[in-house]
Amino acid sequence: MLLKFRILTGNPLTQNIILLSQSNSSFLTWIKLILTYINYFCNVKKQIMKKYNFLILGKNQPILEILLRLVNANENWTAAGFNDEELAKDYFLQHKVDFVLLSSAIEDHVEKEFAAFCLQAHPGVEIIEHFGGGSGLLQSEIYDRLFKRGEL
Repeated sequence: MLLKFRILTGNPLTQNIILLSQSNSSFLTWIKLILTYINYFCNVKKQIMKKYNFLILGKNQPILEILLRLVNANENWTAAGFNDEELAKDYFLQHKVDFVLLSSAIEDHVEKEFAAFCLQAHPGVEIIEHFGGGSGLLQSEIYDRLFKRGEL
């Protein structure tokens, strides 16, 4: 009997476990074994998941607060938000930042200058222009960058 189980662990990647059962094994035993593996892999993933630091720059205060709440809701993500680019630059230089989220109401030239500043100071930083679309889109944008960096 071939059993295929699909496990969704809350990230965009899907893991498959394929087990080939022996004829004398009970179905309940296989279910317990599968649940044990699921628990193990989920706990291992939580233990090895890297912590990421975010800097969010946006001039629309209510949107900035929403973005801070959404990013900080993930136990492995920490965000600091700014509506002033000079304060954001100071923070960026004093902290290790993995992601810079550029939100709404930033003037185009300020956005370009700030992105160039961040990339010059720390070439490995990921800069994401996020102008809305819901929490699912924001998470997808972040997970996409992590995947492209080989960290997911």
